[in-house]
Amino acid sequence: MIFDPNPPADVRVPYPIVRCSQGSTLNIVVVTERWVGLPTHYWGGHTVWCPGEDVCKACLSGQIKRWQGYVLAHALDEGPVAIVHLTNLAAFMILEYTQNDLNIFALKIQLMRGKKAANSPLIATVHGRKQGVKKLPMKALETTVQNIYRKNGSAPLFER
Repeated sequence: MIFDPNPPADVRVPYPIVRCSQGSTLNIVVVTERWVGLPTHYWGGHTVWCPGEDVCKACLSGQIKRWQGYVLAHALDEGPVAIVHLTNLAAFMILEYTQNDLNIFALKIQLMRGKKAANSPLIATVHGRKQGVKKLPMKALETTVQNIYRKNGSAPLFER
């Protein structure tokens, strides 16, 4: 038997993806400086990135765009790092707390989703910043989000 200590280079999404489910609460501590957000559509049975109204098949067929945001965070405070999904409303609520400062590193956030439907509004409540949090590079988040959408047939590009 041959053992290889190096993980394969083709790991496309190296973090679990966490979404606050219907009727639940999720406590996170953000480990990136900001979120990555992008316009999307639910198209062909999954969420795809919208490359722009003039070239997007979903836009051209009248589908509504939805903003999707993602952060890398410790789920359940000290749990493993995961990619956490944010909605437009949750991001807006976080920005209200930070007074439009996009630096969200080390924020302690409670996400809550209503019981009515799987896509009930996602409510975000910020409970300050946690000390001693290890920061992960934005590139890790950007690459992971690109790979998520590449698997769905589209891949956004993030500019610095």
